[in-house]
Amino acid sequence: MRAIAILWVMLWHMHFALRPGIWSGPGNYGWMGVDLFFVLSGYLIGSQLLRPYTRGSRPSIGGFYLRRAFRVLPAYLTVLLFYFAIPVFREAPGLSPAWQFLTFTENFRIDYLNDQAFSHVWSLCVEEHFYLVLPLLILLLMRRPGLSKTIAVILGILCFGIAIRAYIYIHQVQVFSREDDAFALAYVEKIYYPTHTRLDGLLEDADTCCAPVLTAAEAAAHSASSQRLGAPGQVPGWPPPPTTTGPPGKKLSRNRRLSEHDRIPRARPHGSADGPAGP
Repeated sequence: MRAIAILWVMLWHMHFALRPGIWSGPGNYGWMGVDLFFVLSGYLIGSQLLRPYTRGSRPSIGGFYLRRAFRVLPAYLTVLLFYFAIPVFREAPGLSPAWQFLTFTENFRIDYLNDQAFSHVWSLCVEEHFYLVLPLLILLLMRRPGLSKTIAVILGILCFGIAIRAYIYIHQVQVFSREDDAFALAYVEKIYYPTHTRLDGLLEDADTCCAPVLTAAEAAAHSASSQRLGAPGQVPGWPPPPTTTGPPGKKLSRNRRLSEHDRIPRARPHGSADGPAGP
């Protein structure tokens, strides 16, 4: 699916340079490949962070950030070096300041009319912001796992995404005529590139992964609580865990251990070799 998404995006960029053909129809909707890629990324990254909870542990947030850094930064910084060190490498003359690329804020402050070189880094910026936010969101959700809380978060993110795009479109994009180049420019800079108009596609699928994990986590929490409190009428922590006595490596059964250590001593017959009977 990720390969299909990537090829779809490539077809979108290629159909401007190629003659009209059978690829023209799908190429006009290549933007859907970006949305598909974001949804798949949300599902896959969310699954990685949630998997430890199914084993009764918690994800290593520091380890997650470190793995992402090693996966992204070497190739990214190499390409960035080429863009700034070799101007002829650029696909357009204008290039945003280096700090916007190094801080992954290019998609927020891009001047697409004048600085088009390496503008396609906007999608990587969105991914990096997603990597930053998702682990914190999952920690918050799993602190006290609940299916209703997860559903509320999913609906909240979805409604926020719809509302923010509608507000920006009405107040910052629709003010221009559709035939005007300023309309397309405003749409790209204000809606298509920024992270806050894209996070719902990423976070929705990641949060959807939470549902089965939260159900399992709730069951595990109830089970652990029952084990701590014990069954009704049972003293917490009793009976004690099995211990090893006798020959090394041989565990006694609980019944035998109780008979030897924990049961009330039975009254011995009068005159037994072990001494007088109890009172």
